[in-house]
Parts: sequence; C-alpha cells; structure tokens
Amino acid sequence: MKNIKELGKDLGSFQKKLEQKLIKAQRETAEQIQKDVIKHLGHSSGKYADSIQVSDTEKKDGVIKTNIYTDLKSKDGYFIGRMIENGTGIYALEPHIGHTNTFKMSEYQYWYVPTEEVDRPIGKVVLIDGVEFYVAKAQKPKPHWKPALEEDIELYKRNIAQAIKEAK
Repeated sequence: MKNIKELGKDLGSFQKKLEQKLIKAQRETAEQIQKDVIKHLGHSSGKYADSIQVSDTEKKDGVIKTNIYTDLKSKDGYFIGRMIENGTGIYALEPHIGHTNTFKMSEYQYWYVPTEEVDRPIGKVVLIDGVEFYVAKAQKPKPHWKPALEEDIELYKRNIAQAIKEAK
C-alpha cells in the first residue's frame, strides 16, 4: 500500500499528464473547427478564407484556451466574418453603411458605395452628381461559424474523454 507522499506524487504526475493530453485534445478540436468553418463557407481560398486562424493553445489561470478567429475587416472597420455569417441589410447583426436615406428608403435592401472605395466590382455602377457608385445589395446570411461549432461539439467531447483515458 502506498503512503500519502507516494499518492501525492502519483496524483501530481496524473495531473500533469492529463493537462498535456487536454491541451492536445483542445488543439486538435480547434484545428478541425477551423477546417469546418472554411468547409461551411463553401470555398477554401481567398482573402477571407485565408484569414481564418487558430491561435496558440494556452493555459492561463487554470483555463485551457484556443481561439478560432478572423480579424479581417472592411475598409470601414467592420468585421467581414460577421457580415458574411449574419448577412447585411435589415436583419444584419453587424452595423454597416445603412445610415443613408437611400438605404432606409429601399427598406434596407440596397445602398451606394463609391467605386473608388472598393477593390473589385460589387454591382451595377450608377453616376450621381458626377461620381460613380456601385449599387450594393443586401447579402443573405451565410452561416459557417455556428454550423462548424455545432458539428464539432461531439468531437470535442470524444477528444476530452480520450485525453482522460490516455492520462490514466
């Protein structure tokens, strides 16, 4: 039979091993979530898809943390990912150019964007007081973050259970 000192060492060893296994499980899950976010986006290349990243996995104050994120913003400072996930127009969760009278009068379905502010064509061009504008239309939501997270909940549970099993 082991004495208290030996049991304490065994417990400390188990705790260290479990922590390493949990960090690995979380990292693997985060990497799969990143892949699934891009899969649900529908294309795996381009500025936005390339911006979806996985942070380093860290343990701080007893919490193991890994972020899957994009910090890509529009020229106006709006997060592109939120606009794609939630759409634009009346149902958008992200504020956007919708403060203009045109946007309000169109029932939040279109607005004008100066062509010089956009690096690619986004719609029909109209001339207003000698300035060219694109007619930008509301974009329907294209959820890709939430479906990926929901899809990988079971994977996360399995990875945690496996980490506990391996640490024993």
